[in-house]
Amino acid sequence: MPYKKSIDKAQHAPLLISGIFRSGTSITTNILSKAGFDVGPTKHLLQATAINTDGFFENYFFMDFSRYLFQLTNSYGDNPPDATLVANIKLEDVNDDEFRKFTLLEIHDDRVKNINKMRVLRKVSVHYMNAYISACFCKRPLIKNPHFSVLEPFFKNAFPNSKRLVVFRNPCDWKRSAQIVSAKSNEALYDSYYNYYLQSEDPGLIFFNYDQLLNDPKGSIQKLLKALEVENGDVEALSKLVKIPDRIKAEAVSVSSYSELLNRAINS
Repeated sequence: MPYKKSIDKAQHAPLLISGIFRSGTSITTNILSKAGFDVGPTKHLLQATAINTDGFFENYFFMDFSRYLFQLTNSYGDNPPDATLVANIKLEDVNDDEFRKFTLLEIHDDRVKNINKMRVLRKVSVHYMNAYISACFCKRPLIKNPHFSVLEPFFKNAFPNSKRLVVFRNPCDWKRSAQIVSAKSNEALYDSYYNYYLQSEDPGLIFFNYDQLLNDPKGSIQKLLKALEVENGDVEALSKLVKIPDRIKAEAVSVSSYSELLNRAINS
């Protein structure tokens, strides 16, 4: 049976971290998990692979549920749905049993074991997501999922009081990295992941520049913790989590959303 209690009053609404895949969401989540946020039980997370050796910090349930929403809209992560289609999905109309069949029979992801899938599915229902968070996460829950970016019209209704941390990097470096994941990684896809947020006037949106995190770890982490009202964070220790990758000289960019992202980032 799924948990049915509401979020405990002492528990914050979950912080949602998003941004297009390969944009720096994992390192940002790792930093925040060490600063007091809770990504949930380890066995509920997708496990590390060669492409992301430190881990993805992504909850299995929310990842597969986002994939189920893609199926309902005949779309996928590299072929995102129109925002109107997403907005028309009502949580009360989503079939829990159909989701369970989908995740167990249709999704084959070597980052999660079937026994761990069953462990999570025994604790969560698509209709009681907040109760699952209340039961399995600590005081400051954090959910990281790149798909939130293109499914925001749905999830803003599921978590109306949540802040959104939107992570981005320069499009040229992103494209080189993202091509490993999908050959469809291009400028139009980059825009599609950020345009909805950029058009929103939601005061709970926080934009975070991954490139500047690499350039100035301490300064960027200080600004991030301040924006999220985290007190007494050990910035020195947290900055040591930032690994500086080999970087190619940035090329000229022609992605319409990028300049606006830079303008709105708390650490640009």
